[in-house]
Amino acid sequence: MIDEKALNQIVTQLDEMLQVIAKLHDQAMTLRRKVRGENPVRNVLALYDELWINLYARGAAPVVHYAFDRRSDPAHVKRLLKQLPELVLKGCVTKYFLDRDPFLVKNGHPFNLFLKRLPVYTATTTPPPIFTPAPAPAGCTHTPPCRSAKEHTDRKLAGLREVLDND
Repeated sequence: MIDEKALNQIVTQLDEMLQVIAKLHDQAMTLRRKVRGENPVRNVLALYDELWINLYARGAAPVVHYAFDRRSDPAHVKRLLKQLPELVLKGCVTKYFLDRDPFLVKNGHPFNLFLKRLPVYTATTTPPPIFTPAPAPAGCTHTPPCRSAKEHTDRKLAGLREVLDND
């Protein structure tokens, strides 16, 4: 029979082996992604940027992109991708932009608040479909662009009322 000291040594060695295996697995997956040309960090940040542009900078010339902190934000996404699959994280980004909390809208859905509020958006087990906002109504010149024809008409009428009231 194995004494307790020998058993503890074996368990310790097994734990060390499992850590090495996990590290090798991560390295192999990284190499596999590079060979395939995959970059999940870039994909998540690109989706975030695309949704931000559609919500806050659509129609701006030149195109205005979200101002990521290029030193820390990719590292945050990389860390999150170790915990969540890419599709689930993209679903969380989509849910974040669908969140109409006045504070988020007022501040332009900043990335740091997405990181802080992530548990709220990961609460469901199935990822939502990727959100693509509808194009602005034809002829809309408002900033930010109107999200529907009704909103465009309401804003246009409010502008006309303002002009009439000032006369």
